[in-house]
Amino acid sequence: MTMHVCPQRGYYPWKAKTTGWDMFFQLTKLERTEKHTQLFSKVEHEILVGTLLGDASFSREKRKNEKYVFRLQFAGGLLHYDYISHLHNLFAVFDCQEEPTIDHIPEKVDKMGKVWKERKRVTSRTDALQQLYPYADVFYRDHANGRKLVKTVPSCLDDLLTPRVLAYWYIDDGSTSKNTHRATKAVLNTHSFTTEEQEIVRELLFRKFGLETV
Repeated sequence: MTMHVCPQRGYYPWKAKTTGWDMFFQLTKLERTEKHTQLFSKVEHEILVGTLLGDASFSREKRKNEKYVFRLQFAGGLLHYDYISHLHNLFAVFDCQEEPTIDHIPEKVDKMGKVWKERKRVTSRTDALQQLYPYADVFYRDHANGRKLVKTVPSCLDDLLTPRVLAYWYIDDGSTSKNTHRATKAVLNTHSFTTEEQEIVRELLFRKFGLETV
């Protein structure tokens, strides 16, 4: 594993050879507010990785003077307000909101015919941050239509996966269920990943934590 120690504070424990990394070090040449030049601490980094493996997401916007900018979003149902507030407070220095917002989502029918009942959603978004470029490079790929991003399992997940990352991944997108013998089992919702990516995750969970999965 290659450790990159960055200016001020923060680090990324993978060897980045991406445009995003190059753009990151151009920050010193730009007039930015403090939150745009502040790097992530180790704890913030691990929480970010864990939540990105779960339900956290990036939105991408194209700007006139930059190729793309990214915003980090945490979202969940009203039941998860305390958890979203916890994440909001952890990343408050990077946030563009004073507190999480509560949005009303009307009932809708998706392309598959599934009916989604009306609900309330809690959301916290960061400002557009160039610090997110390296994460976007390893967690996302362009969709075939070129108009949206698709989340993927990072090829460097072996370097990224730590106990804290796993804990936040489970808190963010995990659950429990009982089998036919009434035994409780923990569930990580990885259905958005490909079959090959799920196999990579299974192998890593067993090798690093001794966790058997089915």
